[in-house]
Amino acid sequence: MLWKEALKKADEVLRITALAEQQSEHPLGKAIWNAYAEKGGKNEPVKDFKVLAGQGVSAEVSGMQVLVGKEDFMASQGIKTEEFEEAGKKESDGGATVVYAA
Repeated sequence: MLWKEALKKADEVLRITALAEQQSEHPLGKAIWNAYAEKGGKNEPVKDFKVLAGQGVSAEVSGMQVLVGKEDFMASQGIKTEEFEEAGKKESDGGATVVYAA
């Protein structure tokens, strides 16, 4: 999903990302799940959940393979993040932790 398309579909991006993270024990994964739940999001079936220690998670959500994690993790999976580099740097410079989803 391209950056501008993702902004138009923020609720769907949150749903897919949160569902991929729902089994995660990482604080960021829990925070993503909690943000989704606070908006009324419901648990849905997820297949093939995997934690890649120190990198991120992968899972099948609604028939789609979903990856959530660090920029390095995305690069290792062939996902290009250059389009988000400026926004990611701005957020991390402001003290936020940047998480990518694909």
